[in-house]
Amino acid sequence: MDMESYEQLKSFDSLEQFEQPCNDVFRLKLFNENFTRELIALSEETNEWSPGGHKKNIDTRYEFEEAYPTVDVHLYQLGFNETWLQVLDRIIIPLLEKIFPQFNFDYDNEGVIHL
Repeated sequence: MDMESYEQLKSFDSLEQFEQPCNDVFRLKLFNENFTRELIALSEETNEWSPGGHKKNIDTRYEFEEAYPTVDVHLYQLGFNETWLQVLDRIIIPLLEKIFPQFNFDYDNEGVIHL
């Protein structure tokens, strides 16, 4: 996939460019609809979904019990980890720092954001 052709939001300039349905919630389109359709198709094709459910569940991707088990697939499982890290750098982290200037945000190699 050529990610540049799928990007809808290229950079973060100001909070005013995003819809804000309520306090501290911002709606932004990172990728266009073609990417969304292809990501869903790839997720269904690879079929690497976590089991989710309401009972105790050990997520084998991390070997720990999920606090809120959901049926999901991670971007790194689909080969999009580098893409996600770039989105964090260019858009998500600057957005978080603008909204919450009292915190310093960072992320690990898997794209998990930390304070």
